[in-house]
Amino acid sequence: MNDDDGVVPRQAGSGSTARRALGGMVWSGLGFGSQGVGQFLVVIVFARYLTKTDNGLVGAAVIVIALGQLFTEAGFGPAVIQREDLTDEHVRTAFALSMITGLLMTVLVFAGAPLAAAFFHQPRMAGIVRGLAFVFALQAPGVVAMAMLQRDLDFKSIAIAETVSYFFGFALVGVVLAMNDVGVWSIVIAQLAQAAILTGILVARRSHPRSLRPRRRESKDLLVYAGGMTVARGFNFLALNGDNSVVGNQMSAASLGAYKNAYLLAAFPAQMLGQVMDRVIFPVLSRFQDDRERVAAAYLRGVSLVSILTVPGSVLAVLLAPELIHLLLGAGHKWDDVVLPFQIMAGGLLFRTSYKISDSLARALGTVYRRAWRQGAYAIAVVAGASVGTRYGLGWVAVGVTGAIVLNYLLMADLSLRTAEISWARFGRRQVRGLGLAALVAAVSIPTVLVLRQAGLGGGQLENLVVVAGGVVSAAAVLGLAWLVRPELTLGDDGQWIMAVIRSRKSPPKMSMDIPT
Repeated sequence: MNDDDGVVPRQAGSGSTARRALGGMVWSGLGFGSQGVGQFLVVIVFARYLTKTDNGLVGAAVIVIALGQLFTEAGFGPAVIQREDLTDEHVRTAFALSMITGLLMTVLVFAGAPLAAAFFHQPRMAGIVRGLAFVFALQAPGVVAMAMLQRDLDFKSIAIAETVSYFFGFALVGVVLAMNDVGVWSIVIAQLAQAAILTGILVARRSHPRSLRPRRRESKDLLVYAGGMTVARGFNFLALNGDNSVVGNQMSAASLGAYKNAYLLAAFPAQMLGQVMDRVIFPVLSRFQDDRERVAAAYLRGVSLVSILTVPGSVLAVLLAPELIHLLLGAGHKWDDVVLPFQIMAGGLLFRTSYKISDSLARALGTVYRRAWRQGAYAIAVVAGASVGTRYGLGWVAVGVTGAIVLNYLLMADLSLRTAEISWARFGRRQVRGLGLAALVAAVSIPTVLVLRQAGLGGGQLENLVVVAGGVVSAAAVLGLAWLVRPELTLGDDGQWIMAVIRSRKSPPKMSMDIPT
Protein backbone atom coordinates (compact mmCIF):
# COMPACT_ATOMS: atom_id res chain seq x y z
CA MET A 1 0.00 0.00 0.00
CA ASN A 2 0.97 3.62 -0.42
CA ASP A 3 1.24 6.36 2.15
CA ASP A 4 -1.97 7.50 3.79
CA ASP A 5 -2.94 9.90 1.04
CA GLY A 6 -1.30 8.03 -1.83
CA VAL A 7 -3.28 6.78 -4.78
CA VAL A 8 -4.07 3.09 -4.67
CA PRO A 9 -3.03 1.64 -8.05
CA ARG A 10 -5.06 -0.92 -9.93
CA GLN A 11 -2.88 -3.98 -9.54
CA ALA A 12 -1.31 -5.08 -12.78
CA GLY A 13 -1.21 -8.61 -13.99
CA SER A 14 0.46 -10.52 -16.75
CA GLY A 15 -1.09 -10.49 -20.21
CA SER A 16 -3.30 -8.03 -22.04
CA THR A 17 -6.53 -6.61 -20.70
CA ALA A 18 -8.44 -8.73 -23.22
CA ARG A 19 -6.84 -11.94 -22.05
CA ARG A 20 -7.25 -11.02 -18.40
CA ALA A 21 -10.89 -10.16 -19.02
CA LEU A 22 -11.42 -13.48 -20.79
CA GLY A 23 -9.64 -15.28 -17.97
CA GLY A 24 -11.86 -13.42 -15.53
CA MET A 25 -14.95 -14.62 -17.37
CA VAL A 26 -13.64 -18.17 -17.19
CA TRP A 27 -13.02 -17.95 -13.45
CA SER A 28 -16.29 -16.14 -12.84
CA GLY A 29 -18.08 -18.69 -15.02
CA LEU A 30 -16.58 -21.55 -13.01
CA GLY A 31 -17.55 -19.83 -9.77
CA PHE A 32 -21.09 -18.96 -10.77
CA GLY A 33 -21.46 -22.29 -12.56
CA SER A 34 -20.49 -24.19 -9.43
CA GLN A 35 -22.91 -22.10 -7.42
CA GLY A 36 -25.54 -22.72 -10.09
CA VAL A 37 -25.19 -26.46 -9.70
CA GLY A 38 -25.48 -26.00 -5.97
CA GLN A 39 -28.46 -23.69 -6.39
CA PHE A 40 -30.28 -26.25 -8.47
CA LEU A 41 -29.59 -28.89 -5.82
CA VAL A 42 -30.75 -26.58 -3.06
CA VAL A 43 -33.95 -25.61 -4.92
CA ILE A 44 -34.70 -29.27 -5.58
CA VAL A 45 -34.09 -30.32 -1.97
CA PHE A 46 -36.06 -27.41 -0.51
CA ALA A 47 -38.90 -28.07 -2.98
CA ARG A 48 -39.06 -31.70 -1.87
CA TYR A 49 -38.58 -31.28 1.89
CA LEU A 50 -40.32 -27.96 2.49
CA THR A 51 -43.92 -27.06 1.74
CA LYS A 52 -45.02 -24.42 -0.75
CA THR A 53 -45.96 -22.22 2.19
CA ASP A 54 -42.47 -22.54 3.73
CA ASN A 55 -40.91 -21.64 0.39
CA GLY A 56 -43.24 -18.66 0.16
CA LEU A 57 -42.43 -17.47 3.69
CA VAL A 58 -38.71 -17.50 3.00
CA GLY A 59 -39.26 -15.84 -0.38
CA ALA A 60 -41.11 -13.00 1.34
CA ALA A 61 -38.47 -12.69 4.07
CA VAL A 62 -35.68 -12.55 1.49
CA ILE A 63 -37.41 -9.53 -0.10
CA VAL A 64 -37.04 -7.68 3.21
CA ILE A 65 -33.37 -8.69 3.47
CA ALA A 66 -32.70 -7.62 -0.11
CA LEU A 67 -34.17 -4.20 0.70
CA GLY A 68 -31.78 -3.89 3.64
CA GLN A 69 -28.82 -4.95 1.50
CA LEU A 70 -29.59 -2.07 -0.82
CA PHE A 71 -28.53 0.32 1.97
CA THR A 72 -25.75 -1.75 3.54
CA GLU A 73 -23.82 -1.82 0.28
CA ALA A 74 -25.18 1.59 -0.75
CA GLY A 75 -22.86 1.78 -3.73
CA PHE A 76 -19.64 2.00 -1.66
CA GLY A 77 -18.20 -1.13 -3.27
CA PRO A 78 -18.91 0.02 -6.86
CA ALA A 79 -17.61 3.51 -5.96
CA VAL A 80 -14.29 1.95 -4.93
CA ILE A 81 -14.10 0.00 -8.21
CA GLN A 82 -15.03 2.90 -10.48
CA ARG A 83 -12.96 5.70 -8.90
CA GLU A 84 -9.78 6.47 -10.86
CA ASP A 85 -7.89 8.39 -8.13
CA LEU A 86 -8.66 6.03 -5.24
CA THR A 87 -6.58 6.69 -2.09
CA ASP A 88 -6.04 4.71 1.10
CA GLU A 89 -8.33 7.16 2.90
CA HIS A 90 -11.10 6.45 0.39
CA VAL A 91 -10.71 2.76 1.17
CA ARG A 92 -10.74 3.33 4.94
CA THR A 93 -13.80 5.53 4.65
CA ALA A 94 -15.65 3.04 2.46
CA PHE A 95 -14.95 0.30 5.03
CA ALA A 96 -16.20 2.48 7.89
CA LEU A 97 -19.38 3.45 6.06
CA SER A 98 -20.04 -0.19 5.14
CA MET A 99 -19.65 -1.30 8.77
CA ILE A 100 -21.90 1.48 10.09
CA THR A 101 -24.69 0.81 7.60
CA GLY A 102 -24.43 -2.97 8.13
CA LEU A 103 -24.84 -2.76 11.90
CA LEU A 104 -27.56 -0.12 11.64
CA MET A 105 -29.56 -2.21 9.18
CA THR A 106 -29.35 -5.29 11.41
CA VAL A 107 -30.99 -3.30 14.22
CA LEU A 108 -33.64 -1.72 11.99
CA VAL A 109 -34.69 -4.94 10.26
CA PHE A 110 -34.76 -6.88 13.54
CA ALA A 111 -37.02 -4.23 15.10
CA GLY A 112 -39.22 -3.90 12.01
CA ALA A 113 -39.82 -7.63 11.45
CA PRO A 114 -43.43 -7.54 12.74
CA LEU A 115 -44.29 -4.81 10.20
CA ALA A 116 -42.95 -6.94 7.36
CA ALA A 117 -44.95 -9.93 8.61
CA ALA A 118 -48.10 -7.81 8.75
CA PHE A 119 -47.61 -6.60 5.16
CA PHE A 120 -47.46 -10.17 3.87
CA HIS A 121 -50.21 -11.34 6.26
CA GLN A 122 -47.86 -14.05 7.60
CA PRO A 123 -47.27 -13.87 11.41
CA ARG A 124 -44.67 -16.70 11.23
CA MET A 125 -42.52 -14.51 9.01
CA ALA A 126 -41.43 -12.16 11.83
CA GLY A 127 -39.10 -14.70 13.42
CA ILE A 128 -37.58 -15.60 10.04
CA VAL A 129 -36.85 -11.95 9.23
CA ARG A 130 -35.24 -11.44 12.65
CA GLY A 131 -33.00 -14.43 12.10
CA LEU A 132 -31.94 -13.20 8.66
CA ALA A 133 -31.32 -9.65 9.94
CA PHE A 134 -27.86 -10.66 11.18
CA VAL A 135 -26.79 -11.20 7.54
CA PHE A 136 -26.10 -7.44 7.26
CA ALA A 137 -23.60 -7.41 10.11
CA LEU A 138 -21.90 -10.51 8.74
CA GLN A 139 -21.58 -9.17 5.19
CA ALA A 140 -20.39 -5.64 6.03
CA PRO A 141 -16.67 -6.37 6.67
CA GLY A 142 -16.31 -7.99 3.24
CA VAL A 143 -17.83 -5.26 1.04
CA VAL A 144 -14.61 -3.34 0.40
CA ALA A 145 -12.48 -6.49 0.14
CA MET A 146 -14.76 -7.73 -2.63
CA ALA A 147 -14.54 -4.37 -4.41
CA MET A 148 -10.74 -4.32 -4.20
CA LEU A 149 -10.52 -7.81 -5.69
CA GLN A 150 -12.73 -6.72 -8.59
CA ARG A 151 -10.67 -3.58 -9.07
CA ASP A 152 -7.55 -5.77 -9.27
CA LEU A 153 -9.31 -8.10 -11.75
CA ASP A 154 -8.59 -10.94 -9.30
CA PHE A 155 -11.61 -12.98 -10.32
CA LYS A 156 -9.99 -16.25 -9.26
CA SER A 157 -10.08 -15.25 -5.59
CA ILE A 158 -13.68 -14.09 -5.89
CA ALA A 159 -14.74 -17.33 -7.57
CA ILE A 160 -13.07 -19.40 -4.85
CA ALA A 161 -14.65 -17.35 -2.06
CA GLU A 162 -18.18 -17.45 -3.47
CA THR A 163 -18.07 -21.12 -4.44
CA VAL A 164 -16.68 -22.35 -1.13
CA SER A 165 -19.05 -20.19 0.94
CA TYR A 166 -22.09 -21.23 -1.07
CA PHE A 167 -21.38 -24.93 -0.90
CA PHE A 168 -20.58 -24.93 2.81
CA GLY A 169 -23.44 -22.58 3.64
CA PHE A 170 -26.27 -23.79 1.43
CA ALA A 171 -25.37 -27.07 -0.24
CA LEU A 172 -24.01 -28.53 3.00
CA VAL A 173 -25.52 -26.82 6.05
CA GLY A 174 -28.87 -25.94 4.46
CA VAL A 175 -29.47 -29.25 2.72
CA VAL A 176 -28.46 -31.33 5.75
CA LEU A 177 -30.77 -29.34 8.02
CA ALA A 178 -33.67 -29.53 5.54
CA MET A 179 -33.31 -33.30 5.24
CA ASN A 180 -33.37 -33.55 9.05
CA ASP A 181 -36.75 -31.80 9.30
CA VAL A 182 -35.47 -28.45 10.58
CA GLY A 183 -37.92 -26.89 8.14
CA VAL A 184 -37.86 -23.25 7.15
CA TRP A 185 -35.02 -22.48 9.57
CA SER A 186 -32.67 -24.60 7.48
CA ILE A 187 -32.69 -21.80 4.88
CA VAL A 188 -32.16 -19.10 7.51
CA ILE A 189 -29.17 -20.84 9.07
CA ALA A 190 -27.74 -21.60 5.63
CA GLN A 191 -27.94 -17.91 4.66
CA LEU A 192 -26.11 -16.84 7.81
CA ALA A 193 -23.44 -19.50 7.39
CA GLN A 194 -22.83 -18.54 3.76
CA ALA A 195 -22.49 -14.82 4.62
CA ALA A 196 -20.02 -15.48 7.45
CA ILE A 197 -17.84 -17.82 5.39
CA LEU A 198 -17.81 -15.50 2.37
CA THR A 199 -16.74 -12.50 4.45
CA GLY A 200 -14.01 -14.50 6.16
CA ILE A 201 -12.50 -15.66 2.87
CA LEU A 202 -12.71 -12.21 1.22
CA VAL A 203 -10.99 -10.50 4.14
CA ALA A 204 -8.27 -13.16 4.16
CA ARG A 205 -7.69 -12.94 0.39
CA ARG A 206 -7.49 -9.12 0.08
CA SER A 207 -6.03 -6.96 2.82
CA HIS A 208 -6.70 -3.22 2.71
CA PRO A 209 -6.60 -0.20 5.05
CA ARG A 210 -9.41 -0.24 7.61
CA SER A 211 -10.94 2.30 9.93
CA LEU A 212 -14.20 2.76 11.80
CA ARG A 213 -14.08 6.56 11.42
CA PRO A 214 -15.11 7.86 7.98
CA ARG A 215 -13.39 11.04 6.81
CA ARG A 216 -15.55 13.88 5.63
CA ARG A 217 -13.85 14.71 2.31
CA GLU A 218 -13.55 11.09 1.23
CA SER A 219 -17.14 10.37 2.29
CA LYS A 220 -18.29 13.17 0.00
CA ASP A 221 -16.20 11.79 -2.88
CA LEU A 222 -17.70 8.33 -2.50
CA LEU A 223 -21.25 9.49 -1.87
CA VAL A 224 -21.45 11.50 -5.12
CA TYR A 225 -21.20 8.23 -7.06
CA ALA A 226 -22.78 6.02 -4.40
CA GLY A 227 -25.83 8.28 -4.20
CA GLY A 228 -26.73 7.68 -7.83
CA MET A 229 -25.98 3.99 -7.40
CA THR A 230 -28.26 3.80 -4.37
CA VAL A 231 -31.16 5.52 -6.11
CA ALA A 232 -30.79 3.20 -9.09
CA ARG A 233 -30.40 0.16 -6.83
CA GLY A 234 -33.53 1.20 -4.97
CA PHE A 235 -35.55 1.22 -8.16
CA ASN A 236 -33.85 -1.98 -9.30
CA PHE A 237 -34.75 -3.60 -5.97
CA LEU A 238 -38.37 -2.64 -6.51
CA ALA A 239 -38.19 -4.05 -10.03
CA LEU A 240 -36.59 -7.35 -8.95
CA ASN A 241 -38.80 -7.84 -5.89
CA GLY A 242 -41.93 -5.90 -6.76
CA ASP A 243 -43.53 -8.86 -8.49
CA ASN A 244 -42.87 -11.15 -5.53
CA SER A 245 -44.21 -8.51 -3.15
CA VAL A 246 -47.39 -8.08 -5.19
CA VAL A 247 -47.94 -11.85 -5.49
CA GLY A 248 -47.27 -12.30 -1.76
CA ASN A 249 -49.67 -9.49 -0.86
CA GLN A 250 -52.47 -10.20 -3.37
CA MET A 251 -52.28 -14.00 -3.60
CA SER A 252 -51.43 -16.85 -1.23
CA ALA A 253 -48.07 -17.94 0.22
CA ALA A 254 -48.39 -21.11 -1.87
CA SER A 255 -48.77 -19.01 -5.04
CA LEU A 256 -45.71 -17.02 -4.05
CA GLY A 257 -43.79 -20.27 -3.51
CA ALA A 258 -44.74 -21.48 -7.00
CA TYR A 259 -43.95 -18.14 -8.63
CA LYS A 260 -40.63 -17.86 -6.79
CA ASN A 261 -39.48 -21.25 -8.07
CA ALA A 262 -40.58 -20.43 -11.63
CA TYR A 263 -38.70 -17.14 -11.44
CA LEU A 264 -35.54 -18.68 -9.98
CA LEU A 265 -35.35 -21.44 -12.57
CA ALA A 266 -36.14 -19.15 -15.52
CA ALA A 267 -33.82 -16.37 -14.39
CA PHE A 268 -30.92 -18.63 -13.45
CA PRO A 269 -29.20 -18.68 -16.91
CA ALA A 270 -29.57 -14.90 -17.23
CA GLN A 271 -28.40 -14.38 -13.69
CA MET A 272 -25.33 -16.56 -14.13
CA LEU A 273 -24.29 -15.22 -17.54
CA GLY A 274 -25.16 -11.65 -16.58
CA GLN A 275 -23.22 -11.86 -13.33
CA VAL A 276 -20.20 -13.36 -15.05
CA MET A 277 -20.11 -10.63 -17.69
CA ASP A 278 -20.89 -7.80 -15.26
CA ARG A 279 -18.27 -9.03 -12.80
CA VAL A 280 -15.64 -8.61 -15.54
CA ILE A 281 -17.01 -5.88 -17.83
CA PHE A 282 -17.66 -3.27 -15.12
CA PRO A 283 -14.08 -3.07 -13.76
CA VAL A 284 -12.56 -3.50 -17.24
CA LEU A 285 -14.61 -0.65 -18.75
CA SER A 286 -13.82 1.47 -15.69
CA ARG A 287 -10.12 1.11 -16.55
CA PHE A 288 -10.47 2.74 -19.97
CA GLN A 289 -13.66 4.73 -19.45
CA ASP A 290 -12.24 7.73 -21.36
CA ASP A 291 -11.62 5.67 -24.52
CA ARG A 292 -15.12 5.48 -26.01
CA GLU A 293 -13.97 3.41 -29.00
CA ARG A 294 -12.74 0.59 -26.75
CA VAL A 295 -15.86 0.89 -24.62
CA ALA A 296 -18.06 0.52 -27.71
CA ALA A 297 -16.06 -2.48 -28.93
CA ALA A 298 -16.36 -4.31 -25.61
CA TYR A 299 -20.06 -3.50 -25.29
CA LEU A 300 -20.98 -4.71 -28.79
CA ARG A 301 -18.99 -7.90 -28.38
CA GLY A 302 -20.80 -8.58 -25.12
CA VAL A 303 -24.21 -7.98 -26.70
CA SER A 304 -23.37 -10.34 -29.56
CA LEU A 305 -22.18 -13.07 -27.20
CA VAL A 306 -25.36 -12.79 -25.13
CA SER A 307 -27.54 -13.16 -28.22
CA ILE A 308 -25.63 -16.22 -29.44
CA LEU A 309 -25.97 -17.95 -26.06
CA THR A 310 -29.42 -16.95 -24.83
CA VAL A 311 -31.78 -16.97 -27.83
CA PRO A 312 -31.22 -20.66 -28.69
CA GLY A 313 -31.35 -21.41 -24.97
CA SER A 314 -34.75 -19.73 -24.69
CA VAL A 315 -36.17 -21.94 -27.44
CA LEU A 316 -34.95 -25.07 -25.68
CA ALA A 317 -36.17 -23.97 -22.22
CA VAL A 318 -39.69 -23.14 -23.45
CA LEU A 319 -39.92 -26.41 -25.37
CA LEU A 320 -38.73 -28.63 -22.51
CA ALA A 321 -40.45 -26.73 -19.68
CA PRO A 322 -42.97 -29.43 -18.59
CA GLU A 323 -40.32 -32.13 -18.32
CA LEU A 324 -37.71 -29.82 -16.76
CA ILE A 325 -40.04 -28.62 -14.00
CA HIS A 326 -41.20 -32.09 -13.03
CA LEU A 327 -37.69 -33.51 -13.30
CA LEU A 328 -36.20 -30.82 -11.05
CA LEU A 329 -39.00 -30.13 -8.56
CA GLY A 330 -40.60 -33.57 -8.39
CA ALA A 331 -43.10 -35.70 -10.27
CA GLY A 332 -46.85 -35.47 -9.80
CA HIS A 333 -48.97 -32.33 -9.89
CA LYS A 334 -47.47 -30.40 -6.96
CA TRP A 335 -45.59 -27.95 -9.18
CA ASP A 336 -47.80 -27.93 -12.30
CA ASP A 337 -48.54 -24.23 -11.82
CA VAL A 338 -44.83 -23.44 -12.25
CA VAL A 339 -44.68 -24.57 -15.90
CA LEU A 340 -46.53 -21.72 -17.67
CA PRO A 341 -44.86 -18.79 -15.85
CA PHE A 342 -41.49 -20.51 -16.35
CA GLN A 343 -42.08 -20.75 -20.10
CA ILE A 344 -43.11 -17.11 -20.39
CA MET A 345 -40.14 -15.82 -18.40
CA ALA A 346 -37.69 -18.17 -20.17
CA GLY A 347 -38.84 -16.65 -23.47
CA GLY A 348 -37.44 -13.29 -22.32
CA LEU A 349 -33.97 -14.61 -21.53
CA LEU A 350 -32.24 -12.35 -24.10
CA PHE A 351 -33.77 -9.17 -22.71
CA ARG A 352 -33.09 -10.14 -19.09
CA THR A 353 -29.40 -10.85 -19.81
CA SER A 354 -28.59 -8.13 -22.33
CA TYR A 355 -29.74 -5.26 -20.16
CA LYS A 356 -27.16 -6.30 -17.56
CA ILE A 357 -24.36 -5.46 -20.01
CA SER A 358 -25.92 -2.05 -20.66
CA ASP A 359 -26.10 -1.58 -16.91
CA SER A 360 -22.38 -2.40 -16.56
CA LEU A 361 -21.50 0.22 -19.17
CA ALA A 362 -23.64 2.88 -17.51
CA ARG A 363 -21.99 2.32 -14.13
CA ALA A 364 -18.48 2.20 -15.58
CA LEU A 365 -18.92 5.53 -17.38
CA GLY A 366 -20.49 7.19 -14.34
CA THR A 367 -23.94 7.84 -15.83
CA VAL A 368 -25.56 6.62 -12.61
CA TYR A 369 -28.26 9.29 -12.41
CA ARG A 370 -29.44 8.80 -15.99
CA ARG A 371 -29.45 5.10 -15.18
CA ALA A 372 -31.51 5.77 -12.05
CA TRP A 373 -34.61 7.21 -13.74
CA ARG A 374 -34.65 4.35 -16.22
CA GLN A 375 -34.60 1.89 -13.32
CA GLY A 376 -37.52 3.84 -11.85
CA ALA A 377 -39.55 3.35 -15.03
CA TYR A 378 -38.64 -0.34 -14.99
CA ALA A 379 -39.77 -0.71 -11.39
CA ILE A 380 -43.12 0.95 -12.06
CA ALA A 381 -43.67 -1.33 -15.06
CA VAL A 382 -42.89 -4.47 -13.01
CA VAL A 383 -45.28 -3.56 -10.19
CA ALA A 384 -48.03 -2.51 -12.63
CA GLY A 385 -47.63 -5.65 -14.75
CA ALA A 386 -47.63 -7.95 -11.72
CA SER A 387 -50.60 -6.16 -10.14
CA VAL A 388 -52.73 -6.59 -13.25
CA GLY A 389 -51.53 -10.17 -13.68
CA THR A 390 -52.59 -11.29 -10.18
CA ARG A 391 -56.23 -10.87 -11.23
CA TYR A 392 -55.88 -13.60 -13.86
CA GLY A 393 -53.23 -16.00 -12.50
CA LEU A 394 -49.48 -16.59 -12.32
CA GLY A 395 -49.16 -16.87 -16.09
CA TRP A 396 -50.36 -13.31 -16.57
CA VAL A 397 -48.06 -12.12 -13.77
CA ALA A 398 -45.19 -13.57 -15.80
CA VAL A 399 -46.47 -11.79 -18.94
CA GLY A 400 -46.59 -8.45 -17.16
CA VAL A 401 -43.13 -8.84 -15.64
CA THR A 402 -41.58 -10.00 -18.92
CA GLY A 403 -43.06 -6.96 -20.67
CA ALA A 404 -41.38 -4.74 -18.08
CA ILE A 405 -38.06 -6.53 -18.69
CA VAL A 406 -38.34 -5.80 -22.43
CA LEU A 407 -38.98 -2.14 -21.62
CA ASN A 408 -35.90 -2.02 -19.40
CA TYR A 409 -33.82 -3.69 -22.12
CA LEU A 410 -34.78 -0.92 -24.55
CA LEU A 411 -34.25 1.89 -22.05
CA MET A 412 -30.81 0.68 -20.95
CA ALA A 413 -29.75 -0.02 -24.53
CA ASP A 414 -30.74 3.55 -25.41
CA LEU A 415 -28.56 4.89 -22.60
CA SER A 416 -25.59 2.76 -23.65
CA LEU A 417 -25.87 3.64 -27.33
CA ARG A 418 -26.09 7.35 -26.55
CA THR A 419 -23.14 7.24 -24.15
CA ALA A 420 -20.86 5.12 -26.36
CA GLU A 421 -22.04 6.78 -29.60
CA ILE A 422 -23.31 3.59 -31.28
CA SER A 423 -26.18 3.48 -33.76
CA TRP A 424 -29.28 1.34 -33.24
CA ALA A 425 -28.59 -0.33 -36.58
CA ARG A 426 -25.20 -1.61 -35.43
CA PHE A 427 -26.71 -2.71 -32.14
CA GLY A 428 -29.54 -4.53 -33.90
CA ARG A 429 -27.22 -6.43 -36.21
CA ARG A 430 -25.60 -8.02 -33.16
CA GLN A 431 -28.87 -9.85 -32.41
CA VAL A 432 -29.29 -11.47 -35.82
CA ARG A 433 -26.86 -14.34 -35.34
CA GLY A 434 -28.64 -15.49 -32.20
CA LEU A 435 -31.98 -15.53 -34.00
CA GLY A 436 -30.51 -17.67 -36.78
CA LEU A 437 -29.08 -20.19 -34.30
CA ALA A 438 -32.43 -20.28 -32.47
CA ALA A 439 -34.22 -21.16 -35.71
CA LEU A 440 -31.72 -23.94 -36.30
CA VAL A 441 -32.27 -25.34 -32.80
CA ALA A 442 -36.06 -25.15 -33.17
CA ALA A 443 -36.02 -26.94 -36.53
CA VAL A 444 -34.27 -29.97 -35.02
CA SER A 445 -35.35 -30.02 -31.37
CA ILE A 446 -39.11 -29.56 -31.78
CA PRO A 447 -39.69 -32.70 -33.88
CA THR A 448 -37.27 -34.67 -31.66
CA VAL A 449 -39.11 -33.72 -28.47
CA LEU A 450 -42.56 -34.34 -29.99
CA VAL A 451 -41.53 -37.83 -31.13
CA LEU A 452 -40.12 -38.69 -27.70
CA ARG A 453 -43.28 -37.42 -25.98
CA GLN A 454 -45.46 -39.54 -28.27
CA ALA A 455 -43.29 -42.60 -27.61
CA GLY A 456 -43.87 -42.27 -23.84
CA LEU A 457 -40.66 -44.13 -23.01
CA GLY A 458 -40.54 -45.44 -19.47
CA GLY A 459 -43.17 -43.15 -17.97
CA GLY A 460 -42.72 -40.83 -14.98
CA GLN A 461 -39.34 -39.32 -14.24
CA LEU A 462 -37.58 -41.63 -16.68
CA GLU A 463 -39.69 -40.24 -19.50
CA ASN A 464 -38.95 -36.68 -18.38
CA LEU A 465 -35.23 -37.43 -18.36
CA VAL A 466 -35.36 -39.01 -21.84
CA VAL A 467 -37.25 -36.07 -23.34
CA VAL A 468 -34.93 -33.47 -21.79
CA ALA A 469 -31.82 -35.39 -22.84
CA GLY A 470 -33.17 -35.82 -26.37
CA GLY A 471 -33.91 -32.13 -26.76
CA VAL A 472 -30.55 -31.02 -25.40
CA VAL A 473 -28.53 -33.54 -27.39
CA SER A 474 -30.31 -32.73 -30.66
CA ALA A 475 -29.73 -28.99 -30.13
CA ALA A 476 -26.07 -29.52 -29.23
CA ALA A 477 -25.58 -31.78 -32.26
CA VAL A 478 -27.00 -29.33 -34.79
CA LEU A 479 -25.06 -26.40 -33.32
CA GLY A 480 -21.86 -28.43 -33.24
CA LEU A 481 -22.34 -29.51 -36.85
CA ALA A 482 -22.98 -25.92 -37.93
CA TRP A 483 -19.82 -24.82 -36.14
CA LEU A 484 -17.73 -27.50 -37.86
CA VAL A 485 -19.15 -26.80 -41.32
CA ARG A 486 -19.39 -22.98 -41.26
CA PRO A 487 -17.63 -21.59 -38.16
CA GLU A 488 -17.68 -18.05 -39.53
CA LEU A 489 -21.48 -18.12 -39.65
CA THR A 490 -21.86 -19.72 -36.23
CA LEU A 491 -19.33 -17.68 -34.28
CA GLY A 492 -19.23 -14.51 -36.34
CA ASP A 493 -16.65 -11.77 -35.92
CA ASP A 494 -17.02 -11.65 -32.15
CA GLY A 495 -16.73 -15.38 -31.64
CA GLN A 496 -13.68 -15.52 -33.92
CA TRP A 497 -12.11 -12.65 -31.98
CA ILE A 498 -12.58 -14.56 -28.72
CA MET A 499 -11.07 -17.70 -30.25
CA ALA A 500 -8.11 -15.64 -31.49
CA VAL A 501 -7.50 -14.28 -28.00
CA ILE A 502 -7.68 -17.80 -26.54
CA ARG A 503 -5.24 -19.22 -29.08
CA SER A 504 -2.72 -16.41 -28.90
CA ARG A 505 -0.32 -15.77 -26.05
CA LYS A 506 -1.26 -12.14 -26.20
CA SER A 507 -4.31 -10.38 -27.57
CA PRO A 508 -4.15 -9.45 -31.28
CA PRO A 509 -3.18 -5.77 -31.18
CA LYS A 510 -5.97 -4.43 -33.40
CA MET A 511 -8.85 -6.75 -32.67
CA SER A 512 -9.64 -5.26 -29.27
CA MET A 513 -10.22 -1.92 -31.01
CA ASP A 514 -12.14 -3.13 -34.04
CA ILE A 515 -15.89 -2.52 -34.01
CA PRO A 516 -17.23 -4.67 -36.84
CA THR A 517 -20.33 -3.33 -38.49
